[in-house]
Amino acid sequence: MTSQTLSAHTWTPEQLDRALVQNQPFTLVDVRNREDFRTWPVPVPPGTAVFHTPYFEILEQGGKEDMVDSVVEYARQHWANISGEKPVLVVCAKGQTSAFVAQGLRKLGYDAYHLEGGMEAWGNYYAFRTLVSTPRLTITQVVRPARGCLGYVIASGSQAALVDPFRHAQRYLDWTKHLGLQIHFILDTHAHADHISGGPALAQATGQGYYLHPYDAIHPIDVLPARVPFEFVRDGQEFRLGEVTIRALHVPGHTLGNLTYLVDDKYLLSGDTIFIRSIARPDLGGRGETWAP
Repeated sequence: MTSQTLSAHTWTPEQLDRALVQNQPFTLVDVRNREDFRTWPVPVPPGTAVFHTPYFEILEQGGKEDMVDSVVEYARQHWANISGEKPVLVVCAKGQTSAFVAQGLRKLGYDAYHLEGGMEAWGNYYAFRTLVSTPRLTITQVVRPARGCLGYVIASGSQAALVDPFRHAQRYLDWTKHLGLQIHFILDTHAHADHISGGPALAQATGQGYYLHPYDAIHPIDVLPARVPFEFVRDGQEFRLGEVTIRALHVPGHTLGNLTYLVDDKYLLSGDTIFIRSIARPDLGGRGETWAP
C-alpha cells in the first residue's frame, strides 16, 4: 500500500470534525481495544451505526495470512449489515491498523476511509471557530472536540485575551501570531478537573498575567495553595482590552471560585456553569457534606 493510496482514502481530524458539525451521515468502524472503545468513544451523531471489533480479533477470526485478506473474510462473516450507501470511517489508536481495515472494506466495495493519525491525532485536534466578528470585537471559540472542551480568544484591535486555554500552549501562540494579535490576559473561569490548563505555560511564554479566582487556587482536598504564579481575580473586576471591557462575575457552585466573564456587556462566557440542557454539578472535592449547601 503506497502513501499516495493511503492519502486518497483518509479523513483528517478536521474532516471528521466537519462531518460531526454538519451532521453528515457515515458509518463508524472502531478497531481499538475494548477498554479504549468504552472509555473514549468518538462522539458520533445519534443514529450513526457503530461497529466495534479489536483489530487482533479481526485478524484471528479472519484466518488469512495477509492482513487485508483477513479483514475481507471477517467483514464477510460479521459486517454484512454495514450500509454501502454511506462512507465508512475506520478508527484505531494511531491510524495504522485502521488503514488495513479500510483497504479490506474497499475490496468489498465500500467507500471506506481511515482516520489519519488515529485517535491520538483526534485527541490533539483544535478547531478555531469565529462566533462574533465586528470592527471592534472578535470572539473565537476554541474547540477540542475529542475532549468536549471549549475555550475562547477575545480580540479587540491587536490585543487578545485567552479564556480557558487548553494544554497545548503553542497552538495559541501560533494562531495569535498568524493574526497579528498580542496576548494581554490569560483568564481561567475555574480550576478544571477535566483538562489541563495552558494558562500558566502561556503566561510564562508571553510574560503576561495568568488570572484565577483565589478560591480555586487551593487544592480541594488538602487546601494547599497553588504552586504556579497567578493573579487574584475579584468579583466585578474589569479588564480593558482594546475598545472593549471584560468583567469578571463570581458564580460559586461548580467550583468555589467559578467565574463567568461578561464581554462588552453583551456576551457571557459561562465557564462550565450553564449547558444546553442542564447546569454544572458542584465539584465537591471529597467534602460533600461541607460544600454541598
